[in-house]
Amino acid sequence: MASWMTERSPDGVERLQLLVLWRGTPGWFLPDGPSGVAGTELAGHYQQTITEGDCKLTLDYDSSSRVATVHGKTIDVSRDNVVFVDEVDSPTGPRVTRTMTVERAMPGSAGQIGLVLRASPEIMSFLRCEATTTDLRKRSALERLCLESIGIRR
Repeated sequence: MASWMTERSPDGVERLQLLVLWRGTPGWFLPDGPSGVAGTELAGHYQQTITEGDCKLTLDYDSSSRVATVHGKTIDVSRDNVVFVDEVDSPTGPRVTRTMTVERAMPGSAGQIGLVLRASPEIMSFLRCEATTTDLRKRSALERLCLESIGIRR
């Protein structure tokens, strides 16, 4: 799962401000319970809450200070614009593992984040699109969701 914020520059190009990659066990984002994403944006301050079954994740981002708070951990993203968060569904909770930078100019609209993801070997490795599960319902969703959403396979 990914959360991202963009901003339109004066020349009309969407620019990636922040990309957060949330990773857990395969299919963690396909829960049997309640599911949803709620978010707000006001004057460059973004707040997002992701609920997937028993898993609840929070993200705050202030574009003016370039500071993100990912599930309670404050991260300076003045240089980097990608945050990797692992073990989101573990009993010990999410863990920020690292940050990196990708090209800020989006290759199209803000919704075409898949093009950004597939251009980075580090991101593709982190996403583990080949991962599977023994849960048959989740397995069929995983087989098409990751690769099709990123645009590698149709």
